[in-house]
Amino acid sequence: MIASYGKIPPGAEAFPPDIQGTPFLAFVGAYAGPVEEGERVLQPLRRFSRPLADLSGRMPFVEAQKMLDEDYPARELRYYWKSQHLMDLSDQVIERLVDHASRQPSPLSTTDIWHIGGAVRRVSEEAMAFSGRNVPYLLSPEANWVDPKRRRSKHHMGA
Repeated sequence: MIASYGKIPPGAEAFPPDIQGTPFLAFVGAYAGPVEEGERVLQPLRRFSRPLADLSGRMPFVEAQKMLDEDYPARELRYYWKSQHLMDLSDQVIERLVDHASRQPSPLSTTDIWHIGGAVRRVSEEAMAFSGRNVPYLLSPEANWVDPKRRRSKHHMGA
């Protein structure tokens, strides 16, 4: 499960022009199991709030794997991503994340929170190269921008 905060970028064809530039909170989740059970488990996300768009539904695994490919085109955008483990999502942590995420200078950037659970947590920390299996969340600010002349810096990641 991923929660992603950003702004709907200008020209995003999946969204009407009048909501482009609008801040969003997107939930991306998948359920690997019986379809009816997955629909029941994911239903609270669909009822969370009136969505700007609902792109959920049944899809083959291969389609789910390709779902975000258009958002990350090769050799068209610049990407700089980092991540940090989070032990909790307290009100203080959420307030700080929203504050920083709302100031992202590029409309293509997002702040993502990955929930680490399920099969990932059932594997021993020593069994694989991936560490942090005991931490419930991974924070991943994703700086994505267009202009190759604009280099990443501590203070500016403009589009």
